Amino acid sequence: MSQPFRTGSDHFDSEWLFGTYMMAGMGFGQLALAHPEREPELLRDMDRCIEGMLKEKSRHYDTSTWGEDALASLDGSHGHVAFLGYMNLVLGLRRVIEPKNPYAALNDRISAALDRRFSATTGFVETFPGQTFPVDNASAIGSLGLHQRATGKDHGKVIRAFRDRVNGLVRQDDGLLVQITQTNGQARDVGRGSGTFLASYFLSFADPTLARSLYESGKNALYTEHAGFGAMREHAVAHPGKGDIDSGPVVLGLGVSASGFAIGPSRAFQDRETFRGLYALLHLFGVPVDSNGARTYATGGPIGDAIVLAMLTARSPESLAPPLSSTASTSVEGLRETAILLENGGVR
Repeated sequence: MSQPFRTGSDHFDSEWLFGTYMMAGMGFGQLALAHPEREPELLRDMDRCIEGMLKEKSRHYDTSTWGEDALASLDGSHGHVAFLGYMNLVLGLRRVIEPKNPYAALNDRISAALDRRFSATTGFVETFPGQTFPVDNASAIGSLGLHQRATGKDHGKVIRAFRDRVNGLVRQDDGLLVQITQTNGQARDVGRGSGTFLASYFLSFADPTLARSLYESGKNALYTEHAGFGAMREHAVAHPGKGDIDSGPVVLGLGVSASGFAIGPSRAFQDRETFRGLYALLHLFGVPVDSNGARTYATGGPIGDAIVLAMLTARSPESLAPPLSSTASTSVEGLRETAILLENGGVR
């Protein structure tokens, strides 16, 4: 990253740096599936993102909060899901594209640790000590879906149990995902657009049924459109709340993060009208800048560009999520064929 991160907090500087590498890595991987002729260069970009995520500076937010290194304590019981889930999601996508790659062993180790931690609880895995975010748990479950797809290792029991826990414990009456809970699922915040749509994107890699349900609930409760420009509210009218670092700016109730994260599942589930409305808003307020064949968005900074890359290249769940009733692996050639078909007939 050529531009330094400056939020005023070492924790958030590190977390945003990590998140930028993570979202960019997902975007490059999704592009590699859609454009196999560019796979070598896109995998090099993806690997640079993985190496960036593994740097001490990128991991500081998790290590300093837990007082231990997540990868050095995989045999332990501490959650670390804010690092392990997101890290493993990129590793899982990398594994799907190229099963034998330099990070395959790490993907196996993290997947085993996450499966064990979810199996050991009837609730959710901690993000940080005393803080549990269901959306971060969703990243870990998504990563297990990709691991199953790539290797045939059965994580179906954990994935199905997570669906039951989400539906039974951490969804409001409007279907939105509660943002912060205790480990047993008791709510400490209300449901929010940013977490609901990001979780929908993550879960599309493991459980398309739950992913679609979250997306549709979020859209029904939060979407608004004026003159062709669409946006998502951060909070439902019946469940008001405040914005924070996760929501980004909230203007007249409309959430920047909620609107941005909704682009991914709207594309993945081929909801063309909503996608067009959200993309129109992005194009207007993101201030796109085209230079040397590349497009960036002036108002979002590096993390905004990375999120947009991941969301605008989101795949159909059927192209990546595993069959939960089977441990059979699907070849990367089959995934590519599906991805190309979807690219030709999907939302643009």
